[in-house]
Amino acid sequence: MGGGMTEEKEQLVTQVKQIQRSQEDGKVKWEEFCSVLRTGNRDPARHTAQALRMFLEGYARGEMPQTPIYSQVLRLRGVPFQSEMSDVVAFLADFNIDASNIVIARGPDGKKTGEAYVTMPSVEIAEHALQVKQKQEIHGRYIELFRACEEDRDQARVYHDAYLRPGPTGGNDGGTGKEALVAEVKHVQRSSEEGRAKWERFCDALRNGNRDPSRHTCETLQAFTQAYRSGQDMDMVAMFICKDSRVLRLRGVPFQGGVPDVLAFLAEFSVQEPDILFIKKPDGRPTGEAFVSFQSPELAQRAM
Repeated sequence: MGGGMTEEKEQLVTQVKQIQRSQEDGKVKWEEFCSVLRTGNRDPARHTAQALRMFLEGYARGEMPQTPIYSQVLRLRGVPFQSEMSDVVAFLADFNIDASNIVIARGPDGKKTGEAYVTMPSVEIAEHALQVKQKQEIHGRYIELFRACEEDRDQARVYHDAYLRPGPTGGNDGGTGKEALVAEVKHVQRSSEEGRAKWERFCDALRNGNRDPSRHTCETLQAFTQAYRSGQDMDMVAMFICKDSRVLRLRGVPFQGGVPDVLAFLAEFSVQEPDILFIKKPDGRPTGEAFVSFQSPELAQRAM
């Protein structure tokens, strides 16, 4: 149940983590509190500032809250990947839910995550659904229901809407919209100090004086997110981006292809081995893409 990592929330998350680490009963108390909230996660960063304050105040008093934070929004976990919006509508048919109340959660690549967010007509109806639909099935899969919040739903909606949007930036042609890329970078910044530091280092290496993701190009955002997921060196990736018009992105590079193949492909353009950077997946496997830096913008233009 977490929204944006504001400075206040960051401090609250730090306090909760300190209690978990330093107090003998801190971890147990936090887990008991999470069970009361029934959100399906124990990561403090994924809880709202309201929930974190409730825990800290209760822990200080020695009386842990026993009342959850009620919401009209529910999170469904375990939704089969082949499911459509209509399947979720049918699953909740007793509650008069239509497609406009449902957000199918997707990752930055547009693939379904197996979760969905549903805005119920009222808190009371949400609580009733939480009880009566628990462990019922969609296409033979048990569905778990949890309380969620509007921030969770709205964050999921960014990827959902970007996938549905037609045209060159929408999911209907397999692309990733800029809104989804911006959302992913912001998520990286919020999720950990390391993530924020890597984004800042990447921006500093670009030397454009700008750390607002929404003011970067899709190409830059995509380069960062792919480098972050695969653990590549941010300075090296930024160096290639900085060369701007001298750099081209190659797509469709065979997975078994290597530097010699790219050198042979671009033999007439005097490309050297250090001028090539392959983009990899988090597990180290190739994506079929690579950055190539040419000696001049004119050579890059000719290669195109």
